[in-house]
Amino acid sequence: MKYIVLLTIVIFCITCAGQENVTEKKIGIVSVKRVDKEKGVVKDYQQTVWESILNKNPLRSLNYQMVLIGDNQLTSSEELKQYHLIIIPGSRSTLPVSALDVLKAYIKSGGWLIYEAVGPFCLDIDGDGILSPGDSTKESREMVSKFWQDVAGVSIASRPVFNLISKIRANTAIPSLTANLPLEFTELDIAVKMPHPYYNCTYYQLSTAKPLVEAVVINIPTKDFPKNLQGEEKKLDGTFPVVAINQYGKGVCISLGINSRAIFSPPASFYTTLLHNIFSHALHRAPLEYQ
Repeated sequence: MKYIVLLTIVIFCITCAGQENVTEKKIGIVSVKRVDKEKGVVKDYQQTVWESILNKNPLRSLNYQMVLIGDNQLTSSEELKQYHLIIIPGSRSTLPVSALDVLKAYIKSGGWLIYEAVGPFCLDIDGDGILSPGDSTKESREMVSKFWQDVAGVSIASRPVFNLISKIRANTAIPSLTANLPLEFTELDIAVKMPHPYYNCTYYQLSTAKPLVEAVVINIPTKDFPKNLQGEEKKLDGTFPVVAINQYGKGVCISLGINSRAIFSPPASFYTTLLHNIFSHALHRAPLEYQ
């Protein structure tokens, strides 16, 4: 009988240890507020997209807990240490005034940060969590721009207005993060993507960052975008980094110039594999090996 009791206790301890291990690995999404004329302040759609991505297989097989991060948590780097990875959705346009130093400390100490597309571009001076006219001062924008140049190692070469990804490929700068991804350009189907602005992209000017994903970019000058192509589109010369990674202290900042909504569209497997590689490294704090 006592052996059965001991066995039960051992199994219980192993189960609890496994559960604790799962709950220790947290991915946080910085919450986004949006003002709706009829409903008032509501949850932003881009935040909902990231919640869907994090609940999607095969990413769920990595065993993490998804947590929403409020602005009150962006005031303490100690508070953020519980997160293995933090994601800032592209529709989040501001950061709390105190967040710049806090996020720097979080990344320096080993945290991983993903900021999507253009990311926050000014400080939330009035502190309501929503972009207000008083927030977008020259000084506010310059401070946030310098912050991204420091921690992300990039500056924005082109915002995602009328720029579409035509072809995409992985770069071999850090092979473990682009494992199982094509190194030759994969062409996207213009006919499939044109009804959807999800293939808009931001591409970056790199300083200390390394490219993870590169693209051939089409510029669409017509005001009728995204209804249809009218022969005015132009393929830009060269290839452009649309996902970049920067080592900052012990941690990492990833600039994701791909609209997260495209992750559910062709080539979905490319984007899902990329995120799976990134999440796996972040959750296990795996060291980066450069080519």
